[in-house]
Amino acid sequence: IGILGAAMFFGDGMVTPAISVLSAVEGLEVATPALKPFVIPVALLVLGMHRSGTSALTRVLNLLGVALGEDLMPPGPDNPLGFWEHQGIVSVHDALLVALERRWDDPRPMPDGWLESEPARNAGDAITAILQRDFAGVRLWAVKDPRLCRLMPLWRRVLADLGIEPRVLLVSRRPQEVAGSLLRRDGLPVAIGELLWARYLLEAVRGSQGCRRGMVAYDDI
Repeated sequence: IGILGAAMFFGDGMVTPAISVLSAVEGLEVATPALKPFVIPVALLVLGMHRSGTSALTRVLNLLGVALGEDLMPPGPDNPLGFWEHQGIVSVHDALLVALERRWDDPRPMPDGWLESEPARNAGDAITAILQRDFAGVRLWAVKDPRLCRLMPLWRRVLADLGIEPRVLLVSRRPQEVAGSLLRRDGLPVAIGELLWARYLLEAVRGSQGCRRGMVAYDDI
């Protein structure tokens, strides 16, 4: 009950559809070109547990005109329509988790003090370099990787340093469905899958507190 109750955090959030954000940013630049240097870039962070529909939502954002960068992970047997994840960013995330003795399928909390560790600083530098290379001058872009749920403190620090506003879209899917999909794909026990679902959700909620954020239900994608 407590876990599910945490998912109701959206009562204090503001649902901001990507198309509305895109229209507002572009409209301001067209209507008042002189204000273009003062328009704050926006990053849409797509959060959600693995097998929750984050790929489908990110593709929709892309079709609406939201930039994802050119270095996209190729489709795979488990996601033939594409992951829509930035390959370089996913690689940085994986390397950081390994350095912290964690994996995507490890339900343990992140290590104490991980954000101030050398691996986190190195990851932050690597993410900064990617964003400056691939999204310089882009007013609205998105990044999707389920690992973001666990790494939000790092991303918020990076984006703040770059003067980019983070906005969050969290995809929610029933834990039983997520666990069943993980069982079929990875052979993970259902109990571990449900525990991972709870871990990702809670850290996404905690990590995005204070951001403009909204939820998209898997069944509505």
